[in-house]
Amino acid sequence: MRQTLGRRAPKRRRPRRRSARRIGHRRRRLPYARAVETVRPVADRHGLGVTVEGDFRERRLTDGPVETVGETFESAIAGVWEDWTFAWANGESSLAAQERGVRAVSVGF
Repeated sequence: MRQTLGRRAPKRRRPRRRSARRIGHRRRRLPYARAVETVRPVADRHGLGVTVEGDFRERRLTDGPVETVGETFESAIAGVWEDWTFAWANGESSLAAQERGVRAVSVGF
């Protein structure tokens, strides 16, 4: 047992933890934060900057949950992979996503 001789023992400070809500909010503002954190040490080591290319984003299957178009995630994915030109309402086909990615790579060279 520790005796303090009339003074209160100092409180132990816990490291601050960010809540899941705050982390999620930050990710929404910086959608590529984890990717940038991954490449930053390599870029710094070689004296390069990091540029975020918006066209390297995930493909949007539809403008909401796939259940709103009467599908499960698995069946929605199967639909766009079976026919590369098929897209759900307000979504992107496999072909369009591929073309977007190729354009983004071509811009860098």
